[in-house]
Amino acid sequence: QDRKQNIINQLHKGVQHLMKKGQIDVYEGIGRILGPSIFSPIPGTISVEMNNGSENEMLIPKNIIIATGSRPRTLPGLSIDREYVMTSDEALEMESLPDSMIIVGGGVIGIEWASMLSDFGVKVTVIEYADRIIPTEDHEISKEMQRLLKKKGITILTSAKVLPESLVKDHGVTIAAEINGDVREFKAEKILVSVGRQANTEGIGLENTEIQIEKGFIAVN
Repeated sequence: QDRKQNIINQLHKGVQHLMKKGQIDVYEGIGRILGPSIFSPIPGTISVEMNNGSENEMLIPKNIIIATGSRPRTLPGLSIDREYVMTSDEALEMESLPDSMIIVGGGVIGIEWASMLSDFGVKVTVIEYADRIIPTEDHEISKEMQRLLKKKGITILTSAKVLPESLVKDHGVTIAAEINGDVREFKAEKILVSVGRQANTEGIGLENTEIQIEKGFIAVN
């Protein structure tokens, strides 16, 4: 954890230096993209409500890139408690390794964690809803990755639907999954929910503009 934080601090300072060297202005606050109104000189003006409480800044750009980032997606019914059930964000803050971990989701992030935790000596079980792990990759890559992970002792279950209502927390976790019509229970010290990411689009001010949010994402043309 100390090493990770030192690397993050070093990278952060490096980016700040590059921003300063590139003479890039940074406004810390809440930005709102304004359409035609009496408050905006021209459509597309950005009003910034400054974090320091100073008067709003009005920016008139030629072009705008909206880059609000993303965060881990969660599963309905599997609430993140940071102790027994976590996402990759909470997992990055673990101060000790669990003896065992169930990873819900066999995508790229889930498989990264499965491989790393296994290297650290954690007993890992991966439960993936699709019929193969890393389903967005080529079939041959999925097949070879599954072979290598199983060789490391990782248990991989595909075509498996986790049943959140079955979750029991008591000195560890127990959760059931439906696999080909059969329901099986799995036990571990912790659960890592890794079912993709979702865009940070809540609360974006797009007053009177043609920019639309569709299914949580900004619609592009």
